[in-house]
Amino acid sequence: MAFLASLGLGFWLRFAAAVAIAIACWVVYEKIEHWCNAACREETALYEKAVKRASDLALMWSAKVDEVEKVSKQRREATNVAFSGLEGRSGRIASGAGVRMGGDVVSLWHDASGAANAAAATGKREAPADPVPATAQVYDERDLAQFFVASAKAYADAYGQWLACVNTYQALFASQGTK
Repeated sequence: MAFLASLGLGFWLRFAAAVAIAIACWVVYEKIEHWCNAACREETALYEKAVKRASDLALMWSAKVDEVEKVSKQRREATNVAFSGLEGRSGRIASGAGVRMGGDVVSLWHDASGAANAAAATGKREAPADPVPATAQVYDERDLAQFFVASAKAYADAYGQWLACVNTYQALFASQGTK
């Protein structure tokens, strides 16, 4: 070493050592940078793939819901057409003729109406606003016929809406290949 120092190479050795350390640091930095960038690109690709799948599913579900709503609207229009004639016929029934219903029937109808109109969320029935008559009642035939037609139409509409919900559910899961 003394020989090299006598040649004046001490400065150059220190310079070469510093350059070697700098190159080693740069190589380590580049390796870490490459690994981090590769990992970041991998995670970004996974994220973009997940976002695309979520967007595709949302668009597909939206399309399925739109299809079912279209069918539901057509079904409701068909129901309205089918019942328009019945509503007209019930309105043409002569007024004044009465139908006598016993107290038990009237009470049963009142309870059935109360059960149908009970708040589903609370699960409890409210007290009737007017007492149920214990005696027989006379109802106008036209009013009774109109009530039956309106009830049947409401049932048809409720059944159509239930069917639309079932169809939507099945369409969404069938489009994903699940049951």
